[in-house]
Amino acid sequence: MATIDLQPKKKIIIRKLFHDNSTRIGIYFEPLALLSKKAKLIGAEWTKTFKCWHLSYNAENYRAIKIAFGDCEIEIQEGAPAVEQPAAPGVNTIGVPGPKSANRLLLQFRLIGHSGNRL
Repeated sequence: MATIDLQPKKKIIIRKLFHDNSTRIGIYFEPLALLSKKAKLIGAEWTKTFKCWHLSYNAENYRAIKIAFGDCEIEIQEGAPAVEQPAAPGVNTIGVPGPKSANRLLLQFRLIGHSGNRL
């Protein structure tokens, strides 16, 4: 008589992402100690930015994921999630100001003697 496994397969999602100035394979799954241990065994590192485990983007690591997580359902998602990467060292970046910060900037210009009419 065949046995029926009533527990559903664990699911992982792999996705290409750009992290720390390099292309990576992101491995996403619900927090489970066993799956985290498997990720560590193949050399994956945790990223707080993407909240996933990641490896260098290459065929060898892709094969390692398929072997390590062979008992899981593996979903491959196209594209990387839109997460802003930090600028290169020495590059100044500013966010898009909202109404409050724009008014604050205008006030600062007026305090140093600019009319604010020609910003």
